[in-house]
Amino acid sequence: MLPLKLYCSIGEKNLENQIKLNVHVNETCLDLKNIFTDFTKEDLSNFEETVNSITFKYKTTDKTVTVCAHEQEYSIESDDFPEISSMLDHFLNRINEYYIRTNIGVRITVKPSKEFITQMIHRFLKSIETHAKERIKLKKILDELNILQRQFTAVQKRLLVQYGSLPPADCDPLEFLMKDTHQRIIIIVYEIIQNRNVVCRAGNTLVAIGRLIICILRNSSTDTLKVVLIEEMLSLDLLHDDCQEWEEAVTKVSSFVSNKLLKNTEKDREKLAPVSEEETLSHINLKRFLRKLKIILEKVFDEINEDTQGNIMRTEELVEII
Repeated sequence: MLPLKLYCSIGEKNLENQIKLNVHVNETCLDLKNIFTDFTKEDLSNFEETVNSITFKYKTTDKTVTVCAHEQEYSIESDDFPEISSMLDHFLNRINEYYIRTNIGVRITVKPSKEFITQMIHRFLKSIETHAKERIKLKKILDELNILQRQFTAVQKRLLVQYGSLPPADCDPLEFLMKDTHQRIIIIVYEIIQNRNVVCRAGNTLVAIGRLIICILRNSSTDTLKVVLIEEMLSLDLLHDDCQEWEEAVTKVSSFVSNKLLKNTEKDREKLAPVSEEETLSHINLKRFLRKLKIILEKVFDEINEDTQGNIMRTEELVEII
């Protein structure tokens, strides 16, 4: 785990934070300074809060995330999900380390609200769509570069023939075409570099929100098998290595998960199945893929919510009996 100080500094709370994730513990909340020990008390002295709260600012984006503690509940607040993702993972690791070190048994449960889950799934699907669209743009530019490279090679060969002929033929038109093609290649290469960066940033957002989903599932669901299936379905580690391999893996596993978890009818399966004649990134296949993911994630989180509500009701009934 990277030290938090490596990519965060202490900042001031953003009053416009609209996204909040709660983490419940069965012990009284700790002083946050005892959890985030990467920062000294001197680091925190300029940003003292009246409540048990610390705001961190990411060095690369200047975006902020605030961690608060009150009684038996912590909260992580920000204006977007990727910022919460990084902090949640670090926070859970730190708090677990503390209780292991002090030899105290504790139960930690991540408790996202229904609105949080709805927004998170929507943002995740949007990030997949954005990533796919940016990759389509990149593919078109790469195809254009291949055409220009072939054109440049053909003109170059033709020029060599013209130069070598006796008497030498008029080479001015070909020289102009070669220089023009070369200039266009340079422009296209710069566009490719820019688009690769855009695709990389879109991929980072996708992976961050995907990891947030998995982290929440691990710390809120008791159904380990489903959590593992969702983790395998998203295959986030494959995304930056090979996008095509990632698409194939996610499409294949999501079909399996959809059939096993959702118990779809044959008609439903046909509606969600990818069109084999179309490319994976085609408009229709992308829409079906996103719809399938949405249904799967909503069902998994709905089941967690139902289990939680059931446990609360059983506890209340037990209290009444006692």
